[in-house]
Amino acid sequence: MTFDVKERIWSNLKNLKDSDIRFNGIGVAHDLSPGQRDEIKKWVEQAKRDHVSTSSDGAENYWFWVVGQGPRMRVIKILKNLSCLMLNARSLVNKIDLFQSTVCNYNPDIIGVTET
Repeated sequence: MTFDVKERIWSNLKNLKDSDIRFNGIGVAHDLSPGQRDEIKKWVEQAKRDHVSTSSDGAENYWFWVVGQGPRMRVIKILKNLSCLMLNARSLVNKIDLFQSTVCNYNPDIIGVTET
């Protein structure tokens, strides 16, 4: 099966979920050949080695996932334990010291600020 045919099938799978009730609960996953699985393992192992050589943070703190297909295939690195801080920006100017203190104390990976 060529890459184009596989891509056309994957792009039309969204139609399956809206179809007849008989097809509810059907899951579809990429079927990889043993060679493709070996290639993905090599990519992940190389990404872990690269991470260890360039970072003081251990590779065990990250998930390494191969995403994309064909020439767009790449490895992404996701921190296993992300900490998030969500704040309301209403009157934030009056509470800037509290905001800075909270950020310094919790040292979040992601900060979300909303305004009501």
